Amino acid sequence: MNTRIFNLLIFIVAFSACQKEETPKPLPEPGYPTTYKVLNQSEWDAVNADFQKINIHEGLRLNEYGFVEGEIVLNEYDSIEKVFFISKIDSIVLRYKKFLGISEDIEINYEEEVLIEAPYLIPYGRLCIKSFFQDIIEFGDEEFWDEMISDMKYEFFISQKNIEGKRFLGPEISFYFENEVNRLNITNNWYPIALVPDVKIYTLDDVIPKACDVLKKRTGKDFWELKHEFGTINILIFLKTEKGVEIRDCWRINALIDDYIYGDMFFDTQTGELLKYQTRGIHI
Repeated sequence: MNTRIFNLLIFIVAFSACQKEETPKPLPEPGYPTTYKVLNQSEWDAVNADFQKINIHEGLRLNEYGFVEGEIVLNEYDSIEKVFFISKIDSIVLRYKKFLGISEDIEINYEEEVLIEAPYLIPYGRLCIKSFFQDIIEFGDEEFWDEMISDMKYEFFISQKNIEGKRFLGPEISFYFENEVNRLNITNNWYPIALVPDVKIYTLDDVIPKACDVLKKRTGKDFWELKHEFGTINILIFLKTEKGVEIRDCWRINALIDDYIYGDMFFDTQTGELLKYQTRGIHI
């Protein structure tokens, strides 16, 4: 066999090998992703029957998923002291824990874990209750501070940090105190149960090239040589879809795409699909 024919055969074999399809990925385990669906009427009636046994506020109701929301009249709202907010939020959590999506074994450190929007942070941000009211005491004698406090809205958040020890991004319960009309509004909830996969069907090696493709389409720039600078973390997120609220296990990949601008991408570890893309600024 002459050299030319031999080289041609080598090329054909190599080319055929490259054309072979990659080994197909396994399917996610049954039950993934966990989906909170809208309750049908009989399901909602059953949950609502349990809710009405403990409900003492006419303005509260269950949403289509069976979680509590609505408003409470605050006849005793006459101060902005820390103890008032903590005691009121604590009383709501204790009574409606199940219908807020908070598991019975969860204990909340109100001073450290409940956050409030702090308008004096530049450009913006949240502080825990303890730090916020320490600031009020420290700066309370200054005129500009008194004016800011008198106009501010008191909205507190309790974020769901994890499910079964796995970091969870997004779910939080909001308690909005409207002091002008003595009213507390409750919105949003936690998601207490979800299937957390043990195996990452799509690894970082699988999704990094996908991230580079996404960034190139979004920005027109090639990020392949910069992939070692990407920030990566494995987290859970929730998505609202036509099927309901889905709990997804993700790789979050972020890349600096411009001066002070990050691009965040969320790839499902089980399906490899891009679930979400967002940009955010770096505050300096």
